Amino acid sequence: MADGIGDKKSKQQSEELMGKEAREVNVRLVDVSKRFGKIVAVDSLSLDIENGEFLILLGPSGSGKTTTLRMIGGFEVPSGGEIYIRGKIVTNVPPNRRETRMVFQDLALFPHMSVGKNVEYGLQFTERDKKKRRLLAGNSLASVSLDGFYNRNVNTLSGGERQRVALARALVTQPPILLLDEPLGALDEKLREQTQVELKMMHRELGITFLMVTHNQEEALSMSTRVAVVNEGRLEQVASPEVLYENPETVFVAGFVGTAKLFKGEIIEDSAEKSKLFSNRIEFFVPSGFRKGEETTLVVRPERIKLGAEAEGKENMFEAKIQDILYKGPALEYGLILNNGEKIRARVDSKSITETSSIGDTISIGWDIKDCKLVRS
Repeated sequence: MADGIGDKKSKQQSEELMGKEAREVNVRLVDVSKRFGKIVAVDSLSLDIENGEFLILLGPSGSGKTTTLRMIGGFEVPSGGEIYIRGKIVTNVPPNRRETRMVFQDLALFPHMSVGKNVEYGLQFTERDKKKRRLLAGNSLASVSLDGFYNRNVNTLSGGERQRVALARALVTQPPILLLDEPLGALDEKLREQTQVELKMMHRELGITFLMVTHNQEEALSMSTRVAVVNEGRLEQVASPEVLYENPETVFVAGFVGTAKLFKGEIIEDSAEKSKLFSNRIEFFVPSGFRKGEETTLVVRPERIKLGAEAEGKENMFEAKIQDILYKGPALEYGLILNNGEKIRARVDSKSITETSSIGDTISIGWDIKDCKLVRS
């Protein structure tokens, strides 16, 4: 009995603490896990999602990001840990009693209902007045630029219009937290870009918390206020898009977010100003921070690498043979191979090229210490 009283007191204290922070933290995950038989989908994941932010869960297929979103929404019950929403424990609370609404990946629209009736569906549990339901549904459709679509048949809509209907249905109850599971995955590239802009504008206008799942790095970096990178059910790093790209904390984040060349090696010289890394028969000057003898990984982004005359005088300079050149509008991407066989890619402004180079040519490439980063292997 004493243990039961202690557990109750601990729970009460935890709830009081969260109540004080409810204005700042809308969602808190504390050591949340999810197992499906012997498979661990989410492994002791802890995360705070702040009020009004646009946080994106980013990771490869099977990383546990969608399972995490479904647990927050109440569609999966955690195997362990606690979930708080706006200061209250909701770990075992069903979806319809949480202050969240979810837009599913398959949209889950009812084909036998009109657009308006689809949007009204979520109001049936909270609003009995039919006229008011119709008014609220119309306002919600207007907020996603679907004025006049109330009586349209869902089956006649384009992919982008169906996506907006799903958003309108989720937003009609004015939830403080909106959950989006790969919402742009079924759209073509042009429509995806357009919807990205619309979602960002909608987030600013509504001022509510958006939590979105995607495996698309470009979406995550361009839309979010913060990104939480998930891998094999564990949280790798949470940061703003800029920090995540420029200062990855793990090898996985460095390789998964954006494009980068990773050189794994050992520190052979260290000092307060700079160190030297030995990797696959090449020595690199790198930032200080690791001691001699430690293994680490050098991260170099393609846009940091200079070519030809621009590489002269760089702290790290090498000869490389051009394997391929890709034209990407404002940029040219070079596929290069170093003398030790290592392959590396460089991206340069196509207008800045003053020297003519062709596939098979050998050119100088280089970068400074400030243009690279070390992460622990």
